[in-house]
Amino acid sequence: ATTLKGCYNDGNITAEGVSFNKLYVGGVVAYTTSVSMAEDSAYPYCYNAGAITVGNTTGDPLTVKEIAAVGGYLGCTTSTQAFNANIGNKGNITVSKVSVPALYVGGIWGYMNGAAKVASTSVYTNIGKITVDNVTSTAATSFVGGIIGGTLCTINGAQSYCDIAVQDGISAGWIMGTHRTTDIKATNCAVGGRMQKW
Repeated sequence: ATTLKGCYNDGNITAEGVSFNKLYVGGVVAYTTSVSMAEDSAYPYCYNAGAITVGNTTGDPLTVKEIAAVGGYLGCTTSTQAFNANIGNKGNITVSKVSVPALYVGGIWGYMNGAAKVASTSVYTNIGKITVDNVTSTAATSFVGGIIGGTLCTINGAQSYCDIAVQDGISAGWIMGTHRTTDIKATNCAVGGRMQKW
């Protein structure tokens, strides 16, 4: 497995286009199957500071045929490895003018489709505003979370101090947009900011 230590990004990211089968966007990592994260004494904090923009500002909507996952730090992972590092995002995330069957947007992770091990001693913080609007999708499969859009992992110690603004019909939560099994929990978390729906 690839191990990330002290990785960060402060450049803006824009994903535009006409059509994709799948779309994964992350401030540092877009998609991975085997990544782990570990603390580094020289670089104790992994973060993204760049703004992330997904969609078309002009013309027809950006069309994704299967799934779109957008995360402030990591877009999508199927990894079962450990995330033992402090991770932060302060870049604003905007998803607009997109047509997609399944959408997951999170301040840190977009979608965790694997039994990754999220360390209970690490801190995950998002202060970047999340805006999702003008999206054509199935409401039952569109999720926005201040920390993670969709997950199979229990999250402990997350801090979501961001504003979240989403169109009506999209499920949104301060920590998780959705969890895939009933035993998934968010524990010892702190939240703040404003939640808007229209």
